[in-house]
Amino acid sequence: MKNKREEFFRLADALAEDDERGPWTAEPWPSWFRKVALRLIRVFIPSMKVGDFKRNRERFEGYGLAFMMKLIEGAQKVDTTKFPDQPVFAALKDDLKMIATVESAKLQKALKAATAMPADMAVDVFAAYADGLKKDTVTYAMSRLADNQTAQICLFLILARPWIESAKVPSVTVLFEGFMKIKQAFPRQKEFFDEHPEARRSLKAQFRNICSADGVKIRGRGRPRKIQPAKL
Repeated sequence: MKNKREEFFRLADALAEDDERGPWTAEPWPSWFRKVALRLIRVFIPSMKVGDFKRNRERFEGYGLAFMMKLIEGAQKVDTTKFPDQPVFAALKDDLKMIATVESAKLQKALKAATAMPADMAVDVFAAYADGLKKDTVTYAMSRLADNQTAQICLFLILARPWIESAKVPSVTVLFEGFMKIKQAFPRQKEFFDEHPEARRSLKAQFRNICSADGVKIRGRGRPRKIQPAKL
């Protein structure tokens, strides 16, 4: 029973792996990173509980499989022959092809492994999987990312992990300024925050609160060495 459960988790987790894993996903995950990731997941899947990752991982993985299934279906519908003949689009074509074929095969293996588990475990996987498909969590997630400040902050913190764990970011304030540069690059955002400074202050407070609550640690450059007085 234990081996079948572990085999399912191994195959389900393989969906998120590639040959060159990004520095923001490298394991082991620090505590703050795990909390931010779970906060983001809860925005995308409100019915998901934080405790599910530890106490009901079958349910957690079931929602993840549904998310991947919708991504795969979307990739399979894209007509890549209409893409411009440029290097950046060539890379995108390769990614879509991989999702539509390689990831699809991985998903089927994970679903097959789920059926081999004891019924009480398999039912949690497939109940969450069916719920995720019905609710179309991918479409919902994209819409939430467009209008939800919490989701935007969490995604930024996940991608900024290499800088957070280095000495390149001296403070949360500097980290927030980096977030705002990205946010204001989108149409009409800079004008909005210039005209509504109170909105910027509110967003900054929310950013700092998430960093504080989830324990985002800024290493900084360290304090300068003390100069000891010369002995007489």
